[in-house]
Amino acid sequence: MKRHDQLLAQCEEALRSGQIQKTAKLLSEIAIPQIHRDSRLALANLCRRAGLVSLGLRILSPVIHEQIGIAKQASPDEWAEYAVLLQRSGVVGEALQILSRPEMMKVGSTHLYRAFCHFNRWEYAEAVPSLETYLDTDLPDYSRLVGKTNLAAALIALKRDDEALPLIEMNLEQAREGQFKRILGNNLELRAIAHVDARRFSQAKTDLADAVTIIGSSQTLDQLFVRKWMAAIEGFETGKTTAIENFRKEALARRDYESVREADLLSLQIRFSNRDFEYLYFGTPFAPYKGRIREALGQSPPSKEFRLGLSDIGPLLDIQTGVAQGYSSLEPGSKGHQLLEILFRDFYKPLSVGGLFSELFGGERFHIESSPDRVHQILRRTRRWLAANGYPLEIEERGQLYSARLTGSLSVLIPLERAPAQWETIQLKKLDGWIATDGTFTAQEARKMLGLSTASFKRFASWGIETGIIEKFGAGSATVYQRQPMRKAA
Repeated sequence: MKRHDQLLAQCEEALRSGQIQKTAKLLSEIAIPQIHRDSRLALANLCRRAGLVSLGLRILSPVIHEQIGIAKQASPDEWAEYAVLLQRSGVVGEALQILSRPEMMKVGSTHLYRAFCHFNRWEYAEAVPSLETYLDTDLPDYSRLVGKTNLAAALIALKRDDEALPLIEMNLEQAREGQFKRILGNNLELRAIAHVDARRFSQAKTDLADAVTIIGSSQTLDQLFVRKWMAAIEGFETGKTTAIENFRKEALARRDYESVREADLLSLQIRFSNRDFEYLYFGTPFAPYKGRIREALGQSPPSKEFRLGLSDIGPLLDIQTGVAQGYSSLEPGSKGHQLLEILFRDFYKPLSVGGLFSELFGGERFHIESSPDRVHQILRRTRRWLAANGYPLEIEERGQLYSARLTGSLSVLIPLERAPAQWETIQLKKLDGWIATDGTFTAQEARKMLGLSTASFKRFASWGIETGIIEKFGAGSATVYQRQPMRKAA
């Protein structure tokens, strides 16, 4: 087997000169079984940088899973690259688990990749320590500047401008000295955001204009972000949302869904609408971003439920229990029910196959060769069931991303406090509807109200006791159970 040294050199040269399509073409022609063991890490890294994430996983997966023909165990560096490939695939939870292992702490890139995972969840407070640790490692000048720029972005997102602005000034100086144009543009944009937050619109405009000059007019995400803040400034200065609404349309067309979310928050800061506020709040699954909404608007949702749909009247699907009015109810806790509940968590950002797998099969490891097929089977079965039962609800696929879309007279009831659509949590919601004020109940009462057999109740009670949601007192016929508050996720 060849070591692919020539291919590695060609791809590296093409990437550094910005020829991403050429790099992707070269890499896509690789015969994976023929790749030498010692070349797999470098090739997987190139695939990630060229946007070929699935190919990178296929190249590195045999090393990670110690398949036949692989002579030695995966190194921490290989695990780190595999983890960031998972993160790019939407498998963020597993990526963080890998990057949290003690043996991974010695790999400098581990801390940067942990920050990327937290960025995916708007967890900037958690990203800051990882980035600071990354910057304490021995890094080339360019890599250090990338780390410092990411740290500045996290601090700006946390409104810690007093810490961010001196860092940005240093980054700008180093980027100019090294002629790192993209990083220079990124830091100008970050400084502009701080100016916008402080309502220093003139200074923000200057920074954004300079960023456009550096970045150019190409259709890149960097340029899109600049336009977002130009639209925000126009909105704040005029009191009108027209520019932000136009930006929202462009971001949606470009599939930058987080910018669509941000556009809605910016619009609400200029012209508040309770319906739009609830759509944004209930349609955002990230607790840190919910906090961002409350801080920006000084509002909390007035209701614990939100009715998503084309009308406030008509048939209603309770997404938590699967019970539908006017249509066949979903089988509680089935994979089809779980799939729909997952797809209705985020009204903005569709999910990748990797993201769906993580939610549908929590605790299982993602495998690029088999996991996508399991997800596609559930997608097919659920689509067939929806069509057979006449649901005006479609599961759309666009660019290998999946979302749910209502197409007719059906609304979906979205609870403020979400729980996975599993059988036990559904029984718990039913239980909460009738238990006594002090939260106590007997086995006989629960079996009658929930319609459960003795064996099913034991299963439910055991789950509740194990998770701390239910506490058991007494023994035999004197046994009493008490409902406890839900534990918050760590």
